[in-house]
Amino acid sequence: MADVAALPLQVGQSQAYNQVGAAINSAGFTVDNRDPQAGTYTVRYLDTDTGEKRQSSNFISRLWGDKGNLTPLPYTIVVTSEGSQSVVTVRNEQGQTDNSATARRILTVLAERM
Repeated sequence: MADVAALPLQVGQSQAYNQVGAAINSAGFTVDNRDPQAGTYTVRYLDTDTGEKRQSSNFISRLWGDKGNLTPLPYTIVVTSEGSQSVVTVRNEQGQTDNSATARRILTVLAERM
Protein backbone atom coordinates (compact mmCIF):
# COMPACT_ATOMS: atom_id res chain seq x y z
CA MET A 1 0.00 0.00 0.00
CA ALA A 2 1.42 3.28 -1.04
CA ASP A 3 1.29 6.12 1.43
CA VAL A 4 -1.52 4.89 3.66
CA ALA A 5 -2.57 7.25 6.45
CA ALA A 6 -2.03 5.10 9.54
CA LEU A 7 -1.11 5.43 13.20
CA PRO A 8 1.00 2.50 14.51
CA LEU A 9 0.71 1.64 18.20
CA GLN A 10 3.12 -0.63 20.06
CA VAL A 11 0.37 -2.42 22.00
CA GLY A 12 -2.11 -5.21 21.30
CA GLN A 13 -5.44 -4.55 19.62
CA SER A 14 -7.59 -4.59 22.78
CA GLN A 15 -5.37 -2.07 24.58
CA ALA A 16 -5.05 0.04 21.41
CA TYR A 17 -8.85 0.06 20.98
CA ASN A 18 -9.24 1.35 24.54
CA GLN A 19 -6.55 4.01 24.03
CA VAL A 20 -8.19 5.17 20.81
CA GLY A 21 -11.56 5.32 22.59
CA ALA A 22 -10.10 7.50 25.34
CA ALA A 23 -8.48 9.76 22.71
CA ILE A 24 -11.79 10.05 20.83
CA ASN A 25 -13.55 11.10 24.05
CA SER A 26 -10.76 13.55 24.89
CA ALA A 27 -10.94 15.09 21.41
CA GLY A 28 -14.69 15.56 21.69
CA PHE A 29 -15.65 13.54 18.62
CA THR A 30 -19.31 12.57 18.32
CA VAL A 31 -19.40 8.76 18.39
CA ASP A 32 -22.28 7.25 16.40
CA ASN A 33 -21.29 3.62 16.91
CA ARG A 34 -18.60 1.52 18.51
CA ASP A 35 -17.88 -2.15 17.88
CA PRO A 36 -15.08 -3.62 20.04
CA GLN A 37 -15.21 -6.97 18.19
CA ALA A 38 -14.58 -5.27 14.85
CA GLY A 39 -12.21 -2.72 16.43
CA THR A 40 -14.18 0.22 15.02
CA TYR A 41 -15.56 3.58 16.08
CA THR A 42 -17.87 5.49 13.75
CA VAL A 43 -17.47 9.19 14.47
CA ARG A 44 -18.63 12.48 13.00
CA TYR A 45 -15.88 14.96 12.21
CA LEU A 46 -16.12 18.47 10.81
CA ASP A 47 -12.82 19.37 9.21
CA THR A 48 -12.38 23.10 9.75
CA ASP A 49 -8.83 23.13 8.33
CA THR A 50 -9.68 22.42 4.68
CA GLY A 51 -9.62 26.06 3.62
CA GLU A 52 -13.06 25.50 2.10
CA LYS A 53 -15.28 28.52 2.48
CA ARG A 54 -18.16 27.66 4.76
CA GLN A 55 -21.57 28.60 3.43
CA SER A 56 -23.93 30.07 5.94
CA SER A 57 -27.61 29.48 5.40
CA ASN A 58 -30.11 32.29 5.02
CA PHE A 59 -32.63 33.28 7.69
CA ILE A 60 -35.51 31.26 6.20
CA SER A 61 -33.35 28.11 5.93
CA ARG A 62 -32.18 28.49 9.52
CA LEU A 63 -35.81 28.52 10.67
CA TRP A 64 -36.05 24.97 9.28
CA GLY A 65 -32.82 23.86 10.96
CA ASP A 66 -30.37 24.34 8.07
CA LYS A 67 -26.84 25.01 9.28
CA GLY A 68 -25.30 25.57 5.84
CA ASN A 69 -22.55 23.12 4.94
CA LEU A 70 -21.31 22.83 8.52
CA THR A 71 -22.33 19.18 8.69
CA PRO A 72 -19.81 16.79 10.25
CA LEU A 73 -19.11 13.80 8.02
CA PRO A 74 -19.03 10.21 9.27
CA TYR A 75 -15.68 8.44 9.41
CA THR A 76 -14.87 4.98 10.72
CA ILE A 77 -11.74 4.69 12.84
CA VAL A 78 -10.41 1.14 12.60
CA VAL A 79 -7.98 -0.53 15.02
CA THR A 80 -6.40 -3.67 13.56
CA SER A 81 -3.83 -6.06 14.91
CA GLU A 82 -0.54 -6.54 13.08
CA GLY A 83 1.54 -9.02 15.01
CA SER A 84 2.32 -7.69 18.47
CA GLN A 85 1.31 -4.14 17.57
CA SER A 86 -1.81 -2.40 16.26
CA VAL A 87 -2.52 0.03 13.44
CA VAL A 88 -5.19 2.72 13.42
CA THR A 89 -6.64 3.79 10.06
CA VAL A 90 -9.61 5.86 8.91
CA ARG A 91 -12.31 4.83 6.44
CA ASN A 92 -14.64 7.14 4.56
CA GLU A 93 -18.43 6.85 4.18
CA GLN A 94 -17.98 4.24 1.44
CA GLY A 95 -15.88 2.03 3.76
CA GLN A 96 -12.65 2.61 1.82
CA THR A 97 -9.36 3.45 3.51
CA ASP A 98 -9.16 7.23 3.56
CA ASN A 99 -5.76 8.79 2.84
CA SER A 100 -7.03 12.35 2.60
CA ALA A 101 -5.69 15.31 4.54
CA THR A 102 -8.79 15.06 6.74
CA ALA A 103 -8.04 11.42 7.65
CA ARG A 104 -4.47 12.41 8.48
CA ARG A 105 -5.75 15.23 10.71
CA ILE A 106 -8.04 12.78 12.55
CA LEU A 107 -5.07 10.48 13.18
CA THR A 108 -2.96 13.44 14.30
CA VAL A 109 -5.65 14.54 16.77
CA LEU A 110 -5.83 11.00 18.17
CA ALA A 111 -2.04 10.66 18.40
CA GLU A 112 -1.79 13.95 20.32
CA ARG A 113 -4.24 12.63 22.92
CA MET A 114 -2.64 9.22 23.51
